[in-house]
Amino acid sequence: MTKLIHRGSNRWMLPSRWLYVLLALLLCCPFGFALVITRTSSPIFYLDTSITPQLQGMYVSYQVSNNDGTSYPDLWVRIDSFSGGVISLGPNEDGLVHLGPLAPGQTKTAFFFLQASGETALPQTHAVRVYPTRPPAAALTSTSFSMTSMETIQANANKVVTVVTGPSPPQLGGIVTMTVTGDGGTIGAARILSFNPAAYLDWRADAFELISSSITLSGGNTGTYDDQLLIIAGSSSATEYVAVYRFRAVSMTTAPTTISPISYISSGSPIKHTTTGNYGSIPPMLPTDNRLTIGKQSSLTELFGPGTVGFTINATNSGTVEAILEDFLDTLPANPAALSYVSGSSRFNGVPISDPVVSGSTLTWVGTFTLPAGASRALTFNVSVPAVSGSYTNRAVAHVGNTQVDTTLNAADNAPALATFTFGQLTVSGFVYHDLNRNSQKETTEGGTGLALFAKLVPASNPTGPALRAVAVTNSSGAYAFAGVTPGTWSIVIDNNNNLADVTPNIPAGWIGTEQPTHIRNNVLVTAADVANQNFGLLNGTTVIGRSFNDNGNGGGTANDGLINGGEPGLPGNQIRLTDSSGTTIYDSTVSGPSGDFSLFIPGTIAPGTQLKVMEVNTSGHISTGGSPGNSGGTYDRATDAITFAFLGTNYQALQFGNVAENNFLNDSQQTGLPGSFVLHSHTFIANSAGQLSFSLVGVPNPSIAGWTPVMYLDANCNAQVEPTEQAIAAPLSVVAGQQICILIKDSIPLTAPFNAQHQITITADFQYAGANPSLSRILTRTALTIVGNPSSAGLALAKSVDKQTALPGETLVYTITYSNNSSEPLNNIVVFDSTPAFTTFLSAAAGALPANLSSVVISSPGAGNSGPMQWNFTGTLAPGQTGTVTFSVLVSQ
Repeated sequence: MTKLIHRGSNRWMLPSRWLYVLLALLLCCPFGFALVITRTSSPIFYLDTSITPQLQGMYVSYQVSNNDGTSYPDLWVRIDSFSGGVISLGPNEDGLVHLGPLAPGQTKTAFFFLQASGETALPQTHAVRVYPTRPPAAALTSTSFSMTSMETIQANANKVVTVVTGPSPPQLGGIVTMTVTGDGGTIGAARILSFNPAAYLDWRADAFELISSSITLSGGNTGTYDDQLLIIAGSSSATEYVAVYRFRAVSMTTAPTTISPISYISSGSPIKHTTTGNYGSIPPMLPTDNRLTIGKQSSLTELFGPGTVGFTINATNSGTVEAILEDFLDTLPANPAALSYVSGSSRFNGVPISDPVVSGSTLTWVGTFTLPAGASRALTFNVSVPAVSGSYTNRAVAHVGNTQVDTTLNAADNAPALATFTFGQLTVSGFVYHDLNRNSQKETTEGGTGLALFAKLVPASNPTGPALRAVAVTNSSGAYAFAGVTPGTWSIVIDNNNNLADVTPNIPAGWIGTEQPTHIRNNVLVTAADVANQNFGLLNGTTVIGRSFNDNGNGGGTANDGLINGGEPGLPGNQIRLTDSSGTTIYDSTVSGPSGDFSLFIPGTIAPGTQLKVMEVNTSGHISTGGSPGNSGGTYDRATDAITFAFLGTNYQALQFGNVAENNFLNDSQQTGLPGSFVLHSHTFIANSAGQLSFSLVGVPNPSIAGWTPVMYLDANCNAQVEPTEQAIAAPLSVVAGQQICILIKDSIPLTAPFNAQHQITITADFQYAGANPSLSRILTRTALTIVGNPSSAGLALAKSVDKQTALPGETLVYTITYSNNSSEPLNNIVVFDSTPAFTTFLSAAAGALPANLSSVVISSPGAGNSGPMQWNFTGTLAPGQTGTVTFSVLVSQ
């Protein structure tokens, strides 16, 4: 039974004889495994938490031996699965070592930096695993190990004499050597010498990866021990040592790194460590310096058919020490199409290497890639390119540990090396033709213009230029062609020069554009085929450009002034003509477009100084309010709705013709009433522009008897009822476009009026257009007929309402007409009339539930989308006091 020997407070040791047995067991080589893992460091974690800084870090080492005759191209070793809670990976240690290739019979050592939180005699276990490639991968083998931890004390005889590191500063990817000269003093009976390159927990194990150790003993004990951190001395004699530790700089540091090599040596019975009193004078490692970059080239810049392209990744070491790269990572372009790696094509420094790991479009070569100081090495490989035209860009980086190496020395940026080639350049062609028939299409009989013109190819990504190239347009045929165009989006500009910096179109005076009138073709898409018929039409002449518009003052504009202002919209559908001064000879004609715009052609045969006229013919239901001659220098006449000007051989623009829709005065009315009662006549005026509206009425009785007293009211809520708050109209009304004015004529019937007596009322609406110069007015009239009836025929009353007072274009309005019998006798032969309001089109009509004795109704209406009258013809009788409704819906015009 093994027992621990107590050596002071909280310190325990195994008897020396058991140490020998334990070491023999640890150092023995098990048989029957392809790969053998052997620990070559102390099974006891030595620490000292009684001093400052505390010693809580320690390196451990494990040899991996290849015993089976198989060559392993790239091994990785990981330490993990720590249990016990005391010993674990040290700060900044990732627990992964790149061992590289391992030939049969060869042995390599992996070093790891661990930490311990305190002393424990309980075994702390962990596992060491070997992988055939960078994890994650299936492990080739693994071995479990255990450790205990022990507090130690300083021994003045155990001291470090010198510590030297170099190069200074360290260089990324290069070797940093730490040479420690020390004196172990007289060695105790256990003869244990445990060497530790770093004991402080602030050691940057992530930046400096320990790759080898070599310890040479002299004095009482001699010998050199490579990659072995635990040594059992042959005697107890005083011994000196030189420990050489080699690290690889695998990450950048920005501050000096403290150095803390410690040796734990038997001194009497206990283990004691190097005195740290002079460690503050040991020079630290300076921040790491990067001297590694990579570049990228492709074997060609243009490819005109499916084939193979070679890529070269050049890695350059401008430093003073040899450097090693862990991997190269290359991202193949996925667009316009995916490229494929050519198996077996990889070479490093001209020597074949294994194919990369392919994941999607990413190629990764993992290995040990050595870069001599001041030299470059190239990794080359080939890819297959499919038959898809376009520009292909390849990207590459390399790594030292987890640190990216790219085109700059700044290891913190992301600047991959790039290489680009293009596939399948194409031809873009077209004609600049004389469009004699002005149809904006090239006919076979239409040739070139005879002008000295150039076509320029401009990248759409840089529309301000410069142009990529300029080609001459053939005078006779008008043909032009760009050869060798790469896929992409382009613009083509027609110009009078071949200056690539000038991308503003320009053609000689006296010519205008028809097809592509701006002389620019945008968004010319080039993909995988030649692009033809990129044509431009030209015509010898000039233009007159203008707009017909709704001069109703909408959007804050001034109504009826003949000028476009505010939000006044264009008017489509008006005919515009260019004539001689008499209006007899028509040179050109057109119809104003959806936005009211028009363009007229002035033939090149018209001599300067000729008087020309631009005339407008309004669509039905519109009147002219005014106009503007634009830059023509001419005059506008409202009577003829024309602009007259003297032609000076140039283009003219900004001619304006103002128009408004005619106002609408709706609803002739006929009502029947009894002597001594009154009837209500409802009328609606819809203003289509701004102005002053005045109403007047004249009544003619038949027979001529006194007592008829019509009064006109403003029906503010348009409900066909006189409300207590509604007043008689006594003065003109100011209205704006789209406003609806409802009026009621209350006609009182004389008590002496005989049966069938009539009162014929004429209502006049006088509208003075605001802002018109000269003044402009319109007169509209409606009639209201009152008939004296008997109790069986008089008393049918109508009331009309709408579901909303305002509506936008595209919205629906629903009107309801309520009919009722206010007489004392049933009414028959009932017919209700109405029509679609202005600026609306018919949608549907219906009748509500019929009162008793009205058996049916027949509805007549315009078709959906049209305008016009509606009527509801009822069969049967309407009893006194009974009421019903009819409805119709309309769409407000856009």
